[in-house]
Amino acid sequence: RADQIYSYAISGPEQDLIWRGPEDLSAEVRLAAKDRTFEIQVEVTDDIHIQPYTGSTVWNGDSIQIGLKLSSQPRAWHFILAMLPDGKPQVTCDSRGSGAFDWAAAAAELDLAVSRDEGAKLTRYRLNIPFDAIGLTPADAAEGYRFNLIVNDNDGKLREGYLAAAPGMGTGEDPSLWKVLQLE
Repeated sequence: RADQIYSYAISGPEQDLIWRGPEDLSAEVRLAAKDRTFEIQVEVTDDIHIQPYTGSTVWNGDSIQIGLKLSSQPRAWHFILAMLPDGKPQVTCDSRGSGAFDWAAAAAELDLAVSRDEGAKLTRYRLNIPFDAIGLTPADAAEGYRFNLIVNDNDGKLREGYLAAAPGMGTGEDPSLWKVLQLE
């Protein structure tokens, strides 16, 4: 919906970067919990896919960011998923829910796949997060935890804006504004 779009391009020479509707940028998100794994599937419609970045700066290109806040942990998790210029998937984590956390060990347990269908203008992301990799307990899942997702859009000149599932991410982080999920 238009109220979920945050645009940095307002008018003038950047007018061609203003969101023009769901064919310009939209997303369908599917979430599930199976076998103590949190599954996230996102299908992004994006007229132009641009991702020239690697490493921690991939959020400047076409990518998605996922936020998870477990009530049992002091901070939110913040994952960034992208398809790199060479077509390989990348997941980074720039905020970890638990202070004593080994990101390298957890990253090895994550299962990420990203693909682009240029004809259909679709980028598909699939991330499987084992509960144990982030300390997600069955009690957290049953009690509910905060979730948010943003889809970054870059059509070649700059990160022109993003699509947000809920407020509280992208222009400052406030997990209290994120949606609450309860997965069985």
